[in-house]
Amino acid sequence: MEGSGAEGALPPLPEQARLLHIGLMKTGTTALQRAARERRRQLLQQGVRYPGRHYNHREAALALMRRSERAPGEPPPDDAWQQLLAEVEQDSRRRIWVSNEFICGCDETAAEQFLDDLGPRTHVVVTLRSFVAVLPSLWQQYLKSGTRDDLESWLRVVLADPLDRKQLPRHYARNEQGPVVSRWARLVGPDRLTVVIGDKAHPERVQQAFESMLGLRPQTLAPTQQNGYDSNRSFSAEEAALFLEVNRLLPPGAATEDQLKRILFDGAGRRVLEQRAAPAADTALVLPPWARERAIALGEQYAQVVADSGARIVGDLAELSRPPGQEGRSTMPDQVPLDLAAQALIGALSAGLRRGSDFGAPSPERPRAVPPGQTRPEQAPPKQAQPKQAQLKQAQPQYARPRRAHRTLRRTARRVARVARRLLA
Repeated sequence: MEGSGAEGALPPLPEQARLLHIGLMKTGTTALQRAARERRRQLLQQGVRYPGRHYNHREAALALMRRSERAPGEPPPDDAWQQLLAEVEQDSRRRIWVSNEFICGCDETAAEQFLDDLGPRTHVVVTLRSFVAVLPSLWQQYLKSGTRDDLESWLRVVLADPLDRKQLPRHYARNEQGPVVSRWARLVGPDRLTVVIGDKAHPERVQQAFESMLGLRPQTLAPTQQNGYDSNRSFSAEEAALFLEVNRLLPPGAATEDQLKRILFDGAGRRVLEQRAAPAADTALVLPPWARERAIALGEQYAQVVADSGARIVGDLAELSRPPGQEGRSTMPDQVPLDLAAQALIGALSAGLRRGSDFGAPSPERPRAVPPGQTRPEQAPPKQAQPKQAQLKQAQPQYARPRRAHRTLRRTARRVARVARRLLA
């Protein structure tokens, strides 16, 4: 089934339209968003506002969805969506472009809120690609959250026959291609929904579709020069094996979710993606044969649901069930390259020192969430004056803090080194 239009060429949306790009994940969204951030001024000059300052609108979207970007239970930034909306409302001349992949999986109440707040001129865009090809990349999102399940174990859950949506409800809400398109077609109307299907044979299709809909000059959204982290490339099998083994060897409760994210993936993972350009000696991560067949069947089902939705389709629906052509492996290698382990260790040490992944300037600690009814230290009422002896007694432990910090860092370095030695043995 071939969609409408030549490779992404579409008539532009009406002036002052609001384009809401809701994902899905791993469909080329990051490349588009980073191009938009780098060329915000060019977009304004061509009649398009990409609001905010970041490369996408995650914080604002999560605020409307009442979900936290950080640890569970921490309240989201209530005003982030309102700030974005205020910038949108102040521009009455240009087309507006809002983009984040989490939006596709929100509940109906939040979806209706997005549409109501952005108004009747809103047009929704969904980007898709081969369901078979995207699954290993989706597993890696769980890997970055600390899963100890290998790819095949995870696939046994998400490709169960029949599907058990109670197991990972958020995964299904975000990644079931057919139901996502069908639900948004019902909410916004099929005449205000466009589905763009990317594939390797036509790498510029998604870019061209957005340029056309937004009335931009060709190549305005061409990919910028990016490293593997900025382009959000997937891990190779060797890279995935390293972080899976770290997750498995790390004692439960050894670190908080924030610490794991900062040190292991914003530090070690980010440095690996920044410094290693998909080495030719590494192997791609692909589905095992049974999962490949199951994913092909689901891709065919999703293609039919998308076709029945009535949405405008750009690209070939058969792509949703087409497996990738590259060779690869579905099991984890038992050894990893030396340069991979070294880069991961360097990134972890840098992040442990709160200097990002590349020993940049130290970053300040982010404030932690405060339970209701309590106050932050800086908000606490002033303490009563105490006798000098009591003040000195309270001050004494402070001299031990640097030594404790150094001991903690040394222990962290030793743990990371032990993991690296096991992997390289």
